[in-house]
Amino acid sequence: MEHLWVVIVLIATALQTARNAGQKRLAEKLSAASATWVRFVFGLPIAAIYCLALWNAHAPHIVPWSQNDHTFASETLLLAFGRNR
Repeated sequence: MEHLWVVIVLIATALQTARNAGQKRLAEKLSAASATWVRFVFGLPIAAIYCLALWNAHAPHIVPWSQNDHTFASETLLLAFGRNR
């Protein structure tokens, strides 16, 4: 159990290498922006599961988004994509 971190790091390294190889093959068939979009879309469920796991663990530092946070996030996305309201 003392060296469990070594196993976790090796697994993470292998998964990262596989992801990079897949991203490279995907970028050959799609544009770079499309390949990046696919990567984030497939990563979203993993991030959601992680957040739910933290939420269910009663982590005190995680709070639901307020309306101001949602407005800020929406405005940031609009600016990032260069669109007007």
